[in-house]
Amino acid sequence: MDEEKKKRIAEFRFGVIADLIGHRKLSWGERGRLLEEKASQHKEIPYSSRMRIRTATILGWIRRYERSGRKLSSLYPRQRSDKGSFRSLDSGDSADTNKLEKEASKGLCACHIANSQGAETPSGRL
Repeated sequence: MDEEKKKRIAEFRFGVIADLIGHRKLSWGERGRLLEEKASQHKEIPYSSRMRIRTATILGWIRRYERSGRKLSSLYPRQRSDKGSFRSLDSGDSADTNKLEKEASKGLCACHIANSQGAETPSGRL
């Protein structure tokens, strides 16, 4: 992603959190209400097909911005550390999943063949 896109995303994120980090001190209830209001709004998010932002995401942006000493660059999108790899499965899980898929497809094929020949499947249907 080029620098201009990163900057545009960071500026959008700052626009979302600006009311929550402003100079005026918000009460706990007022801050919570404003946070929920922002999370419930539909927004056109730059370079994304999403329309809503989760409360946890907004809080994360605030935390990153404050911890950085209020630098806009802290709101730039981060490079994913797992880019190009599977996030959920280790190699053992992947092998187990492949085995289950093969067994399931064999069972479905057998049911489909039996049904196409007029035989009843164990459940009576596919």
